[in-house]
Amino acid sequence: MNYNPSQEEINFVNHALEEFNNTAVGPDNHELLNIVEYDSKGNVIAGILGGTYWGWMHLDILWVDEKYRKSGIGSRLLKAAEEEAVRKALGFQNNSSSKIQYLILSHSASMPRASKSRSGLKSG
Repeated sequence: MNYNPSQEEINFVNHALEEFNNTAVGPDNHELLNIVEYDSKGNVIAGILGGTYWGWMHLDILWVDEKYRKSGIGSRLLKAAEEEAVRKALGFQNNSSSKIQYLILSHSASMPRASKSRSGLKSG
């Protein structure tokens, strides 16, 4: 087993999975979904990084500069990301639901891992 694969090996595994998925369930239509917020001087003060695929939105990172926390910026970023994901998903046919579903994965020790869908927040 190799715990430090080359970029070529990583690309091979990704491509093999992509081929399998395309055959089994069709293309994922993956698109990046990255949004940043600025202060009045043009400095980045917050950001949300993720993407959309198979009618889902995934968020990898939500960050707000410490001095801007508790001001609603994080909530506005989540709302903007959800609206953008819905816009991007309009051309994607999902047999189970027309509503966007999304996952939020926490990388912070101060924030519990959670998944969220239209049905509510579930901590895990």
